[in-house]
Amino acid sequence: MRNASLFFAALLLGVAMLSASSASADEAQQALEPSITEILSILADPQYKDSSKAGEQKERLEKVILDMVDFKLFTALAMGKAAWIQFSPEQQNRLVDAFTQIMENKYLDNIRKYTNEKVEYLREDVSPNGNKARIETAIVGAKSGQVPVTYSLYKNRKTGRWLVYDLTVEGISMLSNWRTQFAEAMKKMSPNELVERMEKQARGEEDVFPEQAPAARESR
Repeated sequence: MRNASLFFAALLLGVAMLSASSASADEAQQALEPSITEILSILADPQYKDSSKAGEQKERLEKVILDMVDFKLFTALAMGKAAWIQFSPEQQNRLVDAFTQIMENKYLDNIRKYTNEKVEYLREDVSPNGNKARIETAIVGAKSGQVPVTYSLYKNRKTGRWLVYDLTVEGISMLSNWRTQFAEAMKKMSPNELVERMEKQARGEEDVFPEQAPAARESR
């Protein structure tokens, strides 16, 4: 599924557009500037053209992604409040860890295919309280054509940092897509069973979600 394979590539390529001129964008850009610099350096590093270095490049990119994406919030929102509270705090932590690894396993290898794309900034919407932002962009490249991507970010109250919690590619919300899959899984499994099976999938032992759920288009 094209929008799914672009998820992490869009995250990496998209942070560069946060230099757009507005107060909120300036805050986000300043907070993520070290990540931007490191991401561009990793993607441009000629040593990673050697396929034998793919694992090393992936590990470096993972560290940057984990620092800029709130996977705990993403997991909780994808699960939905009613289902999320059925998990104990320990199960929630295990679920987040497993889901993060599954996301990386599914999409991170695709990043190497999109290193020559460029990002065009289109529009930014900031919430009235200034704590959330939606930034519309387009990834432009010979391989991907022009792909519209919207980033949903929030400002962490404790740290003041801007973090990504959803990504909409070509009108399809990744958060909504995973919410559909989790809803189906919860009909068949207990919280503990789901956690255990997702941990197995994170280790590559089985696939809880063998196929991508039907696309969920974002409602505006």
